[in-house]
Amino acid sequence: MLVLQKIGGNHDDFSSPVKNWILRQLWENLLFVHWPVSAESLRPWIPANLEIDRFERQAWVGIVLFRMKSVHSRWFPFLSLSREFLEINLRTYVRYNGKPGVFFLSLDANNWLSLKTARIWYRLPYYRAQIEAEGYEDHIIYRGMRKLPAPPVEFQVNFNVFPEIFYAEEKALEHWLTERYSLFTFDRKNRIYCADIEHAPWPLQKAEGTILTNTFHQAYQIKPLDERPLFHYAEGLEARIGRLTKL
Repeated sequence: MLVLQKIGGNHDDFSSPVKNWILRQLWENLLFVHWPVSAESLRPWIPANLEIDRFERQAWVGIVLFRMKSVHSRWFPFLSLSREFLEINLRTYVRYNGKPGVFFLSLDANNWLSLKTARIWYRLPYYRAQIEAEGYEDHIIYRGMRKLPAPPVEFQVNFNVFPEIFYAEEKALEHWLTERYSLFTFDRKNRIYCADIEHAPWPLQKAEGTILTNTFHQAYQIKPLDERPLFHYAEGLEARIGRLTKL
């Protein structure tokens, strides 16, 4: 059984710079898996008026696996909107008028209510999936398989975490990949929307792993330029999510 460490702290102990935040969430046991990719392979999935962001002229795609829990609205802080669940995100990095953020190609979750809510509130491409996590201490396995009728994808990874925690330096690749405080999405008319995100800097740990199954790249026709991914892990943190706004 996966051992989860509770993140402490007073939910009201700081003044939020995201003034229009509407959701508070805990993200736990996160695995970041990243590959460099060609920007051309990403372009078909991203609206033309979003710029593909690059680190030293290189585009990146990431698969992020984590446990979501303690989802609360701003107006009902003591009422959880959902039971805890697991999620797998396929994402890349974009800019709009110079503002950096995350763009999700897909999000898979094993919670039907949260999936529906996120689709409606945030216009995000969520899919139903069967996701499992197991392990102990520094050794964890994630398994996920998307349910039909959506295009099938499957991801399974076995990884180990190194104990030392570090905070990425501002100009480092780890900072560029993880310290993203906005998400962008779009509607059927290709109008761009943005939601700001607030959280403390990521307490990262280095990790190493073996990907046993990965059909995300094939399903989305994205070919990594290097088959050896970068692994990073974070025990977790609290995040506040702003209201989705049309730009």
